[in-house]
Amino acid sequence: MMAIVVVFTISYAYFLYYDPSWQISRYSGTVLSNNWYEALNWIKDNTPECTVIATYWDPGHFITGIADRPVVFDGATQNSELYIDKDGHYLLDYDPEKVVAKRSRIQDIGTTLYTDNETEAMDILRYYKFENCSDPMYYIASNDLIFKSQWWSYFSTWNTIDKGKKSTYAIINAGGQKPLLAYNVIATEFSVGDNQAFLLYQNQTSGEKKMLFQAGNQFLKIHRFIYIDSQGYMKMQTEDDFQVPGTAMILPGDSQLIYMPPELENSMFTRMFIFRGQGLENFEYVKNWGGEVILYRVNFPEMKKRQL
Repeated sequence: MMAIVVVFTISYAYFLYYDPSWQISRYSGTVLSNNWYEALNWIKDNTPECTVIATYWDPGHFITGIADRPVVFDGATQNSELYIDKDGHYLLDYDPEKVVAKRSRIQDIGTTLYTDNETEAMDILRYYKFENCSDPMYYIASNDLIFKSQWWSYFSTWNTIDKGKKSTYAIINAGGQKPLLAYNVIATEFSVGDNQAFLLYQNQTSGEKKMLFQAGNQFLKIHRFIYIDSQGYMKMQTEDDFQVPGTAMILPGDSQLIYMPPELENSMFTRMFIFRGQGLENFEYVKNWGGEVILYRVNFPEMKKRQL
C-alpha cells in the first residue's frame, strides 16, 4: 500500500531549538535556566494573581516563588489529594461532613499529559481552577517532561491491583551514513542494538525521505514517520500496513531521532510540546522560550478566548 504523506505548515525555526533541548531533557531535571526564568517572569507580569499554573510537580516551587502564582501541586504536595464537595468544588481543607470524593493530584496531572483525549484533560483541570478568575489556568509543557514521561505515564495508569505502566520516548543518535549510488540515496542508521535500527533514506535529488526499521534481515514499515523538508515544513508519512507501531521523527540535521510508542504518540504532551498545540481546541498556544518552556492558556468552553 502506498504511503500517505501529509504536510503541516510549522516553521522550521521552531525545531532548531530541539537538538540541545533533547539532550538537556535526557540528563537533567527541571533547572532554572534563562528560559525558565524569563517564562516565569512573563507569567508574573501578564496573568492575574488568581491564575493557576498546571504542569508536573518539579517546577512548582519556582512557579510559586518567582511567578507568584498558585500551582496544582509541587514537591511538598505531590502525594496530596484534592477534596471535592457535593457541588463539584474543591475544598482547601479536609472536612468529613462535606467531602464526597477525593482525587490524586499526581495522577490527575499525569493523566492530562498522558491522555490522547482533550476533553478528559479539560474535565480534570476544571477541578483545579479558581472560579471568577478572568484567566483561571495556564499549562506549561517543558522539555524535561520528555525524560520524565516514564513517571507521569506510570502515575496516570496506576491502580491498586497491577500498579502503573511506564511509557517512554526514545531519543537515538545517528550512526554512520552509507551512499546507495544505484538509487541516488543516502542511508543513515539509528541503531537500537541487537542488530536492530531505524534506517533513514534520503533521495539526493528530490530531498524526499523515507524510513524503515531493520530487524535482522527484515525491513519493516513504521506506522508514522515525520521529518522537516528543505522548505522548513513538517511532513508525515503514514503506513496503513505497518509492522512497527508508533511514530518516528527525525530532528533537523538528521542527527537525532525521537521514537514515540503508541501510548505516547497522540498524548496531550506530544501534541503540546512536539506539535505545539496543533489540533487542540481548548489549549491556546501563548509563547515559548527557547523551545524549552511552552505556555498554553487553558480555555474552558464557557469562557471566551482573548488574545495576548
